Amino acid sequence: VITRFQAFGRPVRNMKKFEEGVFSDLRNLKPGVDACLEEPKSPFLDLLFKYQCIRTQKKQKVFYWFSVPHDRLFLDALERDLKREKMGLEPTTHVVGEPAASFMYDAKRS
Repeated sequence: VITRFQAFGRPVRNMKKFEEGVFSDLRNLKPGVDACLEEPKSPFLDLLFKYQCIRTQKKQKVFYWFSVPHDRLFLDALERDLKREKMGLEPTTHVVGEPAASFMYDAKRS
């Protein structure tokens, strides 16, 4: 999702707040269907930790790539940020180029 924001011309500048929103969206995905629950310090979590894919080796959900709605995560995060901007709050991303610079948000169409 972060890569999509960079390609869109709106890189993330407040990673913590940005991640909170995305993690909240991911909570809707269910273990057993969209993800598996990995036990603490499992060999798989150890590997992910070794390559800095995760920050901790505690018990956690590992999502199946094709079960994650990547487009929806991007659109929801963008909508959250544009609403935040419209309300005068600090957005988690900032515009640095196209197509973000010329993008017009219409709340009625979301």
